[in-house]
Amino acid sequence: MASRKATIFEKFRKWYHKFPWVLVLVPSLVVAWTLQKYELMGVLIDECVTLAVTGAAIAAFLFAIQSALISVPKENPFMQQVRKDGSYLILIHRFCRIAEMTFMLIMLPMFFMDNESGVLNFLVISAYIAALLFTVWSMYLMGRILILSEKHSNN
Repeated sequence: MASRKATIFEKFRKWYHKFPWVLVLVPSLVVAWTLQKYELMGVLIDECVTLAVTGAAIAAFLFAIQSALISVPKENPFMQQVRKDGSYLILIHRFCRIAEMTFMLIMLPMFFMDNESGVLNFLVISAYIAALLFTVWSMYLMGRILILSEKHSNN
């Protein structure tokens, strides 16, 4: 039996699932640098408490979603199909865990952001944006699971 070669998209998907930090950190660092360059960091500094509380709420939401996914038995036909169609669950848990930990680790430094702390502001905001990107990525994967569910429920 001959095996086929992976397409370019499949190779890229394997790479970015293996090294997600590269795909997330570059845009987050660029956005944080842009905010600092155009002196827009002051707006975020004024709302740092709100951002910290929002990050904690997002982390709690991600934790609840993971708990719901774990509670579905492996014998469930839907879960069997999800496991067959991709490594979505592993990636969702990985990305959610990264986002949760990042939100919790930067919560305390967010309270100490001020106009004189340029490096701290840059690092905290870039980490916050990275955690948001991981959150969006995990939500995308959860959407893929819902699409699989709908596709296989009609059969």
